[in-house]
Amino acid sequence: MRLTFENATEKYKASIMRRGFAVQTIINKEAYFIVFGSWLSQRYPECFQDLRAVTCDIINEFVDSLFLKALQPSTIQIYLSNLKVFFSYLYKNDFLSADPTRKIDNIRVPKKEIVYNLHETIMKVLNEMFLNFYKGQNYDLTLRNYFIIRCAYTTGWRASEARNCLVENINWETGEIKIIRKGGKDGYVYLDLETASRMKQWYFSKYPNGKYLFYSSEGKKIGYTGYNRVFLKYFGLPSHRMRASFATYMISNDVGIKDVADLMGHESLSSTMRYAARVKSRIIGIHRAKNPFS
Repeated sequence: MRLTFENATEKYKASIMRRGFAVQTIINKEAYFIVFGSWLSQRYPECFQDLRAVTCDIINEFVDSLFLKALQPSTIQIYLSNLKVFFSYLYKNDFLSADPTRKIDNIRVPKKEIVYNLHETIMKVLNEMFLNFYKGQNYDLTLRNYFIIRCAYTTGWRASEARNCLVENINWETGEIKIIRKGGKDGYVYLDLETASRMKQWYFSKYPNGKYLFYSSEGKKIGYTGYNRVFLKYFGLPSHRMRASFATYMISNDVGIKDVADLMGHESLSSTMRYAARVKSRIIGIHRAKNPFS
């Protein structure tokens, strides 16, 4: 029996839905598969109609096509990672007799310098927003944005975790919030008590019967674009940079790597170590500029 591309992607989509993947994550994965499927149907239509005919050479040819489009290595690696997980799933579930991606090396991606907002910058923005509450400048919207930024900085959570946060999962007395982590796993983040107290008063006066923590101006659950736009407006950087700011601040204040990894929901310490390396680099720079013999 043939395994068409459409059937295979539907089976994979169902499997990650069962595992609790976030809707946006599933949409992002589908976008990568659409590009691969379009290329495969044009270049190797017989393989599109039966994925069992896909070989390692065909996957490599697709990767080469991405390089020829001048895509960034990091983007190409995302395509390859998604394909590896996809074909691995098909192989492990006996839809394929071999995994065509098993011998393909990952793309070498140059390390990027971590970009984050300085603590002083974040606090200045929050203080200015707080003053604007009393000037009648879009009071409701500014107040919502204030708490979006403040929560992101005090929890270090991802955009998906913030957008999908259910109010029923917030312990307003302790600041503990139960969330769905990347990959569909349960996790916890923590508000400081001042933020929890302020936000509780704001939230239940604005949304007495609300379900989600943050809403758009139209009263719907805030989307990724709307959430990200808040950070672009006030900092000129996307929301994930606030997560980097949280990690960098914690490490700069002597919080242990393992503890920071737990707070951020990192499965691998190597992810957290990137922020530690950034802090170390900054400290070395300060020493070079300010040591007694400089």
